[in-house]
Amino acid sequence: MNRFILLGTQRTGSSALAKLINLHPTILCGLEWTQKVSRKKKISATANLLSANFQSLNGFHKEYVDKKYSNSAKLKWIGFKTLFSSSNKWIIHPRYSIALWVDQLKEHLEWLKSNRDIHIIHIVRNHNLEWLKSLFLAKTTMLYSGKKYPKGFTVAIDTKQAIYRLKSKNWIDRCISTLDASNPYCLLTYEEFKSNNVETAKKVANFLNCNDKIEIEYFDAVKQSKGDAKDYISNYSQLFEALQQRKLLFSDNDHHERS
Repeated sequence: MNRFILLGTQRTGSSALAKLINLHPTILCGLEWTQKVSRKKKISATANLLSANFQSLNGFHKEYVDKKYSNSAKLKWIGFKTLFSSSNKWIIHPRYSIALWVDQLKEHLEWLKSNRDIHIIHIVRNHNLEWLKSLFLAKTTMLYSGKKYPKGFTVAIDTKQAIYRLKSKNWIDRCISTLDASNPYCLLTYEEFKSNNVETAKKVANFLNCNDKIEIEYFDAVKQSKGDAKDYISNYSQLFEALQQRKLLFSDNDHHERS
């Protein structure tokens, strides 16, 4: 069985993308199967899951797998998504974030580079103010994928916290992008997925060489918000100016910074 993994940070459309990829009959794409696994066991759990050892799964995740894996004769690919935390709680450099220590970012990258057959699907969100809007609205309302935000709800985002989170987000994406030198690598953006989610899913299918002419059905992801960042961030102008001065309005995922 061929293996892939979907990587990124939170609030990039990864859940909707994973569910859409999973509609393809030859691809099993899970959600965050190792999210609640202890940090010391994350890599071994990843290896087991990508080898179709699903004993560690339970609840919704197990139902998700059983439904698809029961027709395993058609499957060619197994994968799932792993997200890394863009925390604002770090000193000197994002690499020293406790959240990334728990997530095992460095260990994941080393393991993936030593397993060059694993295909990497990397999704990033380029518009950082929109990313901040999504992150803080979800965190404040506790409403995540598929659930709409309350009409007229706004958040005030602390500028310093926003800067630290964005520096962490950009650094994580740069670290993940270094996998293009060792593994088959496909870079996607939230913006292209939002524009045409089916075509983006087909791009993934092509990347995985699943060219069997089976059309992925239309997938209507529930949009959590209809407005732009300025409609939901009460201190938008102040935040925009601060990020513009620091050149943090957009992701810099085209730049590779070796860790």
